[in-house]
Amino acid sequence: MHAEATYSIAGPAEGPWVTLAHPVGANRKTWAPQAAKLSQRYRVLSYDMRGHGESPSQGPSCGVDDLADDVYALWQQLGIARSHFVGLSLGGCVGLALAHQYPEAVQSLVIANARLEMDSAATQMWQQRAISVEQHGMAAVVDATLDRWLTPAFRATEPHITEAVRETLSSMSAEGFAACARALADMHQAQRLKQLQVPALLISGRADQAVLSALVKADAASNDRLQLIEIDGPHLVHIENPVGFDRAVQNFLASN
Repeated sequence: MHAEATYSIAGPAEGPWVTLAHPVGANRKTWAPQAAKLSQRYRVLSYDMRGHGESPSQGPSCGVDDLADDVYALWQQLGIARSHFVGLSLGGCVGLALAHQYPEAVQSLVIANARLEMDSAATQMWQQRAISVEQHGMAAVVDATLDRWLTPAFRATEPHITEAVRETLSSMSAEGFAACARALADMHQAQRLKQLQVPALLISGRADQAVLSALVKADAASNDRLQLIEIDGPHLVHIENPVGFDRAVQNFLASN
């Protein structure tokens, strides 16, 4: 059973759909600047994953396929037959699962700063984060997460934006974070990426400490249908380098 996801829609009713999917620990508001730009020509759907933003949590664990099913259920609810999909980090993992399960519904796919295959160390790390927030609340992961998400220079010069990101992360449901952390712990989608037929762009932030550029490059090399763009910026590249991110996304969408 899918609980109703909270979402926002912007842009012309007749425009092609673009769906925006956020990282673990964020919510749909992280996309506000992108939604504003894209909605000049696209019908833009941004939504909160289960246990994020205003969407209810649905238990202590879930898989990436469950998160993809949530999107498809929302599309059906809204009468969306096909949509472009842009996902960052966990959002990108969800996009790949969605394109694997419902290829006819995904017009094109942007996967930004996402690790699609976990090794044992990464699996253990995400399992530990899930347990930490369940035992100690979100405060257990906030500082370390911000360190990975934004560069020290940006945090120094943009304290208001940084504080908004911190507030979103601090105030989210521990159960929602833990469930999606477990989805990441169990992430094994390398084979799906190799077999992907949907037009896809991988974006890597050169300064990303959470998902190193080398991983994204190796993913891109696994399937000659994939495009790769490297841009300056850390894990939350859409916040720290919106110009570079938006250009890459808009050019790709326009070509598909």
